[in-house]
Amino acid sequence: MNRPTISISKPSTCSKICSSNMPATLVLVSHDRDFLDNVVTSTLVFEGDGQVGEYVGGYADWVREKENARLPPALRAEAAKRAEETKTGGEARAQVDQ
Repeated sequence: MNRPTISISKPSTCSKICSSNMPATLVLVSHDRDFLDNVVTSTLVFEGDGQVGEYVGGYADWVREKENARLPPALRAEAAKRAEETKTGGEARAQVDQ
């Protein structure tokens, strides 16, 4: 059986827990990638051989960083720039400002 120990039925419930003013760490395990992308600020990944990697952002950010690591060094900077623009809406914001 695949049952959670603690059931959080709505993302808003977790958001309320996470939005308190007290500094805290919450370890959240989920198969819902969209939920993770909308809630977490850091992702821990068990990478094998006893290695645990920490990545800023959610699941999609980790996948993007993993794919960028496979690129030749010359292309990594461009990929990182595109990812940042996508996150911040930089291109869309620049078009609105014009």
